Amino acid sequence: LISASSAEAFRVVDMETQQLHWTVKHVHNSPVFSLVSIDETLMASGDDDGTVKLWDLRSRPKAVLSQSVSQDYISDLIVDTDRNALLATSGDGTLSVFNFRRPAFKKQSDPNDCGLLCAAIVKGGTKVVCGTGDGSLHVYSWGEWGDISDRVNVEVGSSIDACVTMHGHSVCIGTESGSIQMLQLFPHRHLFDLGCHQQGLAVERLRLSPDKSLVFSSSHDESIHIWKANPFSDKPSMADESEAGSSDSSDADFDQDFSISQNRQQQKRKKFSGKKGLKKAKKLGSSNFFADL
Repeated sequence: LISASSAEAFRVVDMETQQLHWTVKHVHNSPVFSLVSIDETLMASGDDDGTVKLWDLRSRPKAVLSQSVSQDYISDLIVDTDRNALLATSGDGTLSVFNFRRPAFKKQSDPNDCGLLCAAIVKGGTKVVCGTGDGSLHVYSWGEWGDISDRVNVEVGSSIDACVTMHGHSVCIGTESGSIQMLQLFPHRHLFDLGCHQQGLAVERLRLSPDKSLVFSSSHDESIHIWKANPFSDKPSMADESEAGSSDSSDADFDQDFSISQNRQQQKRKKFSGKKGLKKAKKLGSSNFFADL
């Protein structure tokens, strides 16, 4: 298990022995915000100052690429292994593309009006969707990185901080207000709500089980939330059926409308910081997620 910290350090723990394998300090000049494993020998990281680094793990991490691509923090990193592509979103509203096999910076989008906070590859690899600070999804056509090809106004009332591809045309999103929703793209429509974090804590990360039957979400309450994810059912629940009462979606949730616009609306840009997660955290009670269910 590889972890990165605000102290500009990497740590690797052997999960079989539970022992610290090694620690490498001063891997970035500012706190590490994003980290992604590419394969057994490569990983990438992004920091609060907009620098992306690619690391060779065959011994201790050695940076094989270091590129400053943004004026703000690197909010998310995703990988397309079939095309040797690493994509990085940033708080300054840009999407950057790298080749990780022949380590090189390739392309960067035009700046958007608001920060790009997360990304997912959809529609068989032909589209990339990015969650934004104004609560919309920006859509890029693969290889056409200059400007967005579409915009989906999700109307969640807060920023979209996390997203993950469920199937070719559906994504699961997590918001700053703590809600987790399933959306269909092309055509665009709201499918259902998976649930909401307690106390309205922001959804910082979303991940899937290998068979995509479960969605894992995390926030600042030091717990992992596990949700059943069946895109063909309108009644998703927490993984434990006996504790599913709080996650049922209401009929009103299915009536959300989405407006599509190919022209970016001019809005006041929301300024983000690499410390945004800490600023959003509220005072917590019990850290046990299941205690109040």
